[in-house]
Amino acid sequence: MTTRREVLFALGALALLPACGGDDDDMPTPGTDAGTPPVDLGGGGSCAAVTSRIDANHGHVLAVPAADIAAGTAQTYGIMGSSGHTHSVTLSATDFASLQSDGMVVVNSTTNSGHVHAVTVTCA
Repeated sequence: MTTRREVLFALGALALLPACGGDDDDMPTPGTDAGTPPVDLGGGGSCAAVTSRIDANHGHVLAVPAADIAAGTAQTYGIMGSSGHTHSVTLSATDFASLQSDGMVVVNSTTNSGHVHAVTVTCA
């Protein structure tokens, strides 16, 4: 049986997937796709792996392709995952510029079901 992680990697969307059970604030070890070369960000930088961490997570998943970081154009992503509801996360052109330069941004998701999630995206 194919896992969600394998599907995301096959699509080129490198992301951290939330761990099942346990403390919602644990950060799993980032995965990398050895078959996908780093994306050149210009200026000598590259993004070999994109990871995300969703605070107070209960099944949400964010996958940000490294190519989106290189493009630098604002994008909105759904983060439903295995949760019973969805949120959206928008990364602005400024957020992508930050990812290109220092590799990390923190944004808030939209509010749904009475709550919001802080989402950390990292390019390494």
